[in-house]
Amino acid sequence: MKKVRIILLFVGAIMVMTPYGVGAGDTTHRSRFFPYADYITQVEHEKTPQEKASLQIDPIAGVVPHHAPTTFPLIAEFYARLKGTKKINTFVVIGPDHFNAGKDTVMVSRVPFLTPEGTVEQDLPLIQELLNARLASVDEDLYNKEHSMDTQLVFIKHYFPKAKVVQLVYNARITERRAKEIGKALARKDSTHLFVVASVDFSHYLPTAKARPIDRNSQKLLESGDPAVMPKVVADSPGSLTTLLTFMKEKKARALRPFYSYNTADFSLNNTNTTGYVVGYYGVSKKTRIKNPPS
Repeated sequence: MKKVRIILLFVGAIMVMTPYGVGAGDTTHRSRFFPYADYITQVEHEKTPQEKASLQIDPIAGVVPHHAPTTFPLIAEFYARLKGTKKINTFVVIGPDHFNAGKDTVMVSRVPFLTPEGTVEQDLPLIQELLNARLASVDEDLYNKEHSMDTQLVFIKHYFPKAKVVQLVYNARITERRAKEIGKALARKDSTHLFVVASVDFSHYLPTAKARPIDRNSQKLLESGDPAVMPKVVADSPGSLTTLLTFMKEKKARALRPFYSYNTADFSLNNTNTTGYVVGYYGVSKKTRIKNPPS
């Protein structure tokens, strides 16, 4: 298993969770990770020449965990490597509605999101396209408590300070058909400066010894890039991964092997009630990618 190459400078962070909140006039959502501000800004990934070379193919999508703060080092590594590879104007972040609290099976937010390093703006034109196609509904209340989005946005702001986002939160009731429709809709967009992120965790509540084989199997299945493998993948948001793999297939992208799988025990002393994680990228050849004509 690949070792996590992270330099952790843990300075002044207070490890206390604060509740989500909304800013003045309900016009800004607020991250819960303000107590981690120093930690987030000082987690730096040490990139080796081999790792830099591994992303020479143009990455357009990827999967990364949201189990925070445990996997902050993995998330930092994920975005740090992207930063050294390409300019990204919009991140489409797809993740689970952990509490099934949304009013629809797919929710979006149109409200800016305040992180410890500033505000992340929403890509309103792309959001409106999804709304017009009836592929999502606005539900601002959901974003006050859904950490599958917050965990990614704080690092997106750190590594891509000018990037905008589209936050797609999937209820457990989302159908395979709708998840694929969203993947196809996103694939019709020029991916030159757009990146799709599946913010997904994998096995849950198992001892490490039982969890690792399950997550390694999910890792290998995701490396295949085939949406048909999803019934065999153990994850907290199969719909998010279905959209990701559909997007990837429509774009004729491939997995940038190898993907990597991890377990809570890799980051803590907990090896009895763990969560599994898979991290990887999908990309297309920079020489063969056909760009949409400029608008």
